[in-house]
Amino acid sequence: MPDVWTHLICGHEVLKLAREDFREMARRERKLFNFGCQGPDFLFYYNFLPWAGDKRAVALGNRIHHESCGLFFRECLKHARHNPGEKSLVYIMGLMCHWCLDRAAHPYINYISGTCRGDGPGEEKLVNNHKRVEASIDSLLAKRFLGIDVQKVPVHREIYLGGSLPPEVQALYSRVLPLVFGDGCLAGADILNKSYSDMIAALKVLHDPRGAKRLVASLYDLISPRVDNMRYYFYGATVGDPEAYLNEDHRPWCHPMDQAEVHYESFSDLFLRAVGDTVEMIDLSMRFVLGEAGEAEIRDKITDISHSTGKIHSDEREMVYFLPVLP
Repeated sequence: MPDVWTHLICGHEVLKLAREDFREMARRERKLFNFGCQGPDFLFYYNFLPWAGDKRAVALGNRIHHESCGLFFRECLKHARHNPGEKSLVYIMGLMCHWCLDRAAHPYINYISGTCRGDGPGEEKLVNNHKRVEASIDSLLAKRFLGIDVQKVPVHREIYLGGSLPPEVQALYSRVLPLVFGDGCLAGADILNKSYSDMIAALKVLHDPRGAKRLVASLYDLISPRVDNMRYYFYGATVGDPEAYLNEDHRPWCHPMDQAEVHYESFSDLFLRAVGDTVEMIDLSMRFVLGEAGEAEIRDKITDISHSTGKIHSDEREMVYFLPVLP
């Protein structure tokens, strides 16, 4: 997943181009839209401390990222159609923004991050390398689009909704998750609210304008018997040439699942594609909710493309082709 700031920036760019009626809704519910742009990632923060047990919500977050993504959004839109209201609609469109950016950018990010698959020589450096790459892209894009240093600006303020999620968001998940993943799917308000609260708490902890927390995490990494690379969770100076992350000279790269699928896009190309896809999807979604488009149209255009691979989720090939850019 591109990280928090990159998803926020994508949402900002989408709102410049989205249809006016939705843009006005999102302006009235801006922080809810911003939170929606984080997608199901908030579930990954549930019990975020490494030593905390009970990671049930993390498993749910993985399912939403990988399985039946199109069905999930189609059911969300049906819920919005039958339960009119700005909050749930704004949140759903934020989720779509997250999905479009993930599916466009993830193959590239996975390719330049690599994945630790065992205890082979040198693999320990790849643990949390994905997070390290995302944090660097966050830093570069925030400087370019917003003129800010992400190490110094507390990002949790952009998505803070108060002490709990709006009832409309809770109702959305409670309705849609069992329809998509079965009656046994975890969807309780307690889990959803704790995941949200834990995300806010984690982002506060990770705000480190002086770099002191990152230094402590680096010391922990040195003495810990586990290889966690906890320091990568904190924003710090970008390592190496920014070009290595953004590919602005259009070097070839391949899909991690298919060495023969060669691409030349820069990260900016992928980002702009995601913005355009989201704008189109918002227009279709608004037409569906307003009764101007039918289920056949959303079924045709909102398909089960995985957040993680950019492929139909039934494509279960393993990601094995990488060229990590970081030392």
